[in-house]
Formats: sequence, structure tokens, C-alpha cells
Amino acid sequence: NLLEQTHQEGFRVFYEKKEKDKYTWFNIHMPIQEKNQQLNYQRNKLDTCAYLRNLIFQPDMTFIRRTNNYTRDYEAYYSTEVITPDMVRMINIRDDSNPLAVQLGNPNLKNSIKQNFKFYFSDRNPEKQRFLNIELRASVVQQQIANGFTYNPETGAYTFRPDNVNGNWNTSTTVGYGSAIDKEKHWIWETVTGWNYDRNVDLTAVSGSNQSSLSKVDNNHLDESLKLNYQLDALKLGVIGKLQWNNATSQRENFQTINASDFNYGATAEYKFFKEIDFASDIKMYSRRGYGDPSMNTNNLVWNASVSHSFLNGKMITRLEGFDLLHQLSSVQYYLNGQGLTETWHNTIPSYVMLHLIYRLNFNPKKK
Repeated sequence: NLLEQTHQEGFRVFYEKKEKDKYTWFNIHMPIQEKNQQLNYQRNKLDTCAYLRNLIFQPDMTFIRRTNNYTRDYEAYYSTEVITPDMVRMINIRDDSNPLAVQLGNPNLKNSIKQNFKFYFSDRNPEKQRFLNIELRASVVQQQIANGFTYNPETGAYTFRPDNVNGNWNTSTTVGYGSAIDKEKHWIWETVTGWNYDRNVDLTAVSGSNQSSLSKVDNNHLDESLKLNYQLDALKLGVIGKLQWNNATSQRENFQTINASDFNYGATAEYKFFKEIDFASDIKMYSRRGYGDPSMNTNNLVWNASVSHSFLNGKMITRLEGFDLLHQLSSVQYYLNGQGLTETWHNTIPSYVMLHLIYRLNFNPKKK
């Protein structure tokens, strides 16, 4: 039984100024939360009560400046998040219901503190359909909770115990740019480039050791996407491509450096027949290269298509949709996490054909 009581006080200061072609907003919020938790815990012969009192300070700040007739933005954000540990994990118990995976509590767990920073700049030119976006992000996590363990080679049993680790942080940068190519604005192109660095610290197994060790992994992710679109009356055509490069390195013993890439490319098309019939289709090749496991280096050609028809003055729409018509997608997907590799199984039907029937029902308020 958990009883939790929270009380929050604090103050906020903000400044706002609206002008004909400018806007300024500045906000500082300084909340202090008192969080009291009482846990009555009963398990077999154990009957105990734990009490925890936290004073949590989570300030946040926002600055927004819009100029040039509201087409140019400058923004800055800062926030703090404090995450208190689960009190059940702080009870000093030994759970050996599974003798091969014994769970211990840790009454010395501390709060996790995450600080977030964000800077954003945007400049738009609607007449030329041109835009420029720049975004910088960073976050630092102190005392993040990880699950450490020891291993007994004689019995084959693991003993797990949560603990706090330090050193987790990440930063990212994203730059986007797009513009019309011709005067009639039939051709439009855009690019988005992103880089992300993640310093991941966790407790993990090391070959030849009977206990977990601190593992520090440096992850670099580089993304690049390109689009070229053409539009003339009811016809829309597009060519798209995206590349993601993943690099993971560590000084941990027996760590295998990862240099892998995921990329896809393809085309899209849309056309409207007679104002009531819409046809849309896209085809992409999804590829992966550079992974140590050969089963991850794959090529999947995915083709989707749909036809829709509207009638009753647009109130009713029928759409026939076909997804993964070439039967190329798999239910097993692979992801690169902060410490290496994870495999996820999705019990789904990747390829399907579906008929949609949509009716739009609008109620307008009566005029007074």
C-alpha cells in the first residue's frame, strides 16, 4: 500500500510584448514540490513500513522572439526533471522466488535528475517557399538508475540489484532547408541534416567477470534526408531518399565497434481524377549495411497504393488501400540501442489490403 502526498508552491515571472511585426515572450518558472511517500510492504514473513520525503526543485525557462513580420523565430528553452525511484525497489528484501534470478532492493537509491536545453532558429520566406530551420538540443542525466548484478558460476544464478550511475548525456543538431526551384513553384526541394551524440553509461556484463561493470558507450548518429517534389494541377510527384549512419565505440573489453548504415530511397505519386477519385502510390527500397549479424543486412522493396472515391458532396469517402503489396516486410525488427543491439518481434500482419468507409457528420451550432 502506497500513500503519496504532494504539495507544490513557487512563483512565475513572465514578460510579453506584442508589436505589429514583432513578438517577445520570456518566462521563468521556479516550482518547489514537497513529495511525501509512505509504503506499507508485506511479503511472506516481512512486514515493514518505509517513509520517504523529497523536496523537488524543477525550474524551467522559455524565451521566444519573433521578428520580420513573424517569419523569423528565435527560441530558447531550459527545464529540469526529477524522477524519484520506485519505493518497492528501495525495500531491503531478497526475492529468490526464481532461484536463478534473485532480486535485491537498494535502500540507498537516489533521485535521477535530468536537465534539458534547446535552442531553435527559423527563417521563412513564403513568397519563394523558402525556409531555414536550425535546432540544437542537449540533456544531462545525473544518478540514472541501472540494474547491476553478480553471477555465481557454481549455481548458475544471477543476483540483481538496482544502483545509480553517472555520466549519461547527449546532444543533437538538426538543420533543415528548402526552397522552390522555378518561378512557377512547380519544383520544390528540401534537405534535413541531423547529428546526434549520446554518451550512454550502464551496468553490463563483461566476458570473464562474475559481476557487472560500468559500461560507457559513445554513440554517433548522422541523418540526411532529401526530397524533390513536383506539382502541376492535380498531379504530384516526388523523389525521396534518406541515409542514417550509426557508429558505436567503447573502451569496454571485447566491445565490437559498430559502423552501420540504414538508407532508403524511392518515389511517390498522387493524381486526382474528375475531382472525386484520388490515386496515391509510393515505392521505397529499405536497405541496411555494415551490421555484424548478417541477418540484419537486408533489402526490402515496399510498395503501397490506394484509391479513394468521394460522393454525397464529400460527406462519404471509400478508400481501397494496399500495404506492402510485394510482401517484403518482416515481423522481426532490429534496433541499435545505447549499449549495442536489441531484437524486437512484432506479431503483426505486415502486408494487407483494407477497404475504408468514412462518413463525415458535421453539426453546426445554431445562430443566435
